[in-house]
Amino acid sequence: MRLSALSRWAQPSPISNLALLLSAGALGSGLPTWIQARVSTVLESQLLDVTGAQAAPQLTALAVVALLAGLALRLGRRGLRYLLATVLLLAGSGLVAASAGVLANPQAAAAHQVNGVTGTTAAAQSYALTLWPWATIALGSLLVLLALAALATIHSWPQPASYDRAQKKGPSPAASQPEELDEIDAWDSLTRGQDPTDN
Repeated sequence: MRLSALSRWAQPSPISNLALLLSAGALGSGLPTWIQARVSTVLESQLLDVTGAQAAPQLTALAVVALLAGLALRLGRRGLRYLLATVLLLAGSGLVAASAGVLANPQAAAAHQVNGVTGTTAAAQSYALTLWPWATIALGSLLVLLALAALATIHSWPQPASYDRAQKKGPSPAASQPEELDEIDAWDSLTRGQDPTDN
């Protein structure tokens, strides 16, 4: 019963639209500050803002992959849809893992930016995390759930309209028409007293 209710809701357009929305959200979540590191330079101590895309460079690529997979879900045939849903599942899992990695070790995630400011390999004095890594984990988790719902219901999805039309289309008019006579064959038929159009 639950699977039946899921099948009614989990159709190509809603799944694709939600995947696009969540992927765009994950892509945008890499723009704000994820880590604020207090670093000391020769002249002063300052706060360094590290964005999500800087802290987790793979974040942008994963979000773009999820975006493209979500867009193509409504267009492909059944076999391709299974592949795209699997890609969506992996991309969502990757977003969760990348964000969790930043939360687990902000020092390593901000090391490149900190080293660029200080000119040394020394760690910053302190690291403060914002809520954006948690938001990205939530978006990635929702993408995983969406991909699982797609994988469970793809077998009941209708085929794309263009594919249906190709299946229903009958033989082409050219194929149903008799083969046209060559001019020489027509002339030979006339000389034998036959009507070349009488087939």
